[in-house]
Amino acid sequence: MLPQRFLRPPRTIESTDSARNAALAMDHHHVGSLVVVRNGEPVGIVTDRDLALNVLGERRDPGDYPVSFCMSGPLVTLRHDRTLADASRTMRRAGVRRLPLVNETGALVGFVSSDDMIGLIGRGLDALSRAVRRGFAVEADEEADAPWSVFGKE
Repeated sequence: MLPQRFLRPPRTIESTDSARNAALAMDHHHVGSLVVVRNGEPVGIVTDRDLALNVLGERRDPGDYPVSFCMSGPLVTLRHDRTLADASRTMRRAGVRRLPLVNETGALVGFVSSDDMIGLIGRGLDALSRAVRRGFAVEADEEADAPWSVFGKE
C-alpha cells in the first residue's frame, strides 16, 4: 500500500487552459507538474520542462497555446491501493517519473513522483544506518573486554 502522504488530490488544470496559466499555477502551488483534465477526467500531464521546451524554447507566446498543445499523454496512472514497488515498476516500464494515483472509478486521489520515492528510500536507508550503528555500539559495550573488534582481531 502506498504511504498516506501520496493520497492527496494532485493539482490539476483544464486541457483548454493556457500554457501561461499552467506556469502561473505551478509557481503558485510550488509544483513542477499538473495533471491535465478534460471534463474532469485525467488525460495527460504537463511539466515545467514541457512548458520550457515546447512553448518558450520555440518562442511561442504561452498565452496563445492551450495546455493540451504541450502536455504529455496518454496519461499513465496507478491505482492508489498498489505498492511503492508497483509504482517503481510502472514508472520504469512506461518511462515516466510521475504517476497520478486513481481510485477504483478512475478518479484522481493522489500523486507520486520518482523524487518522492527517492526521498523515502533515503530516509529509510538513514534509519537503517542509525539502527546498525546503535547495534555496533551495544555490541562494543557488551564486549569491551574482548581482544577483538567488529573489524577483526586487533
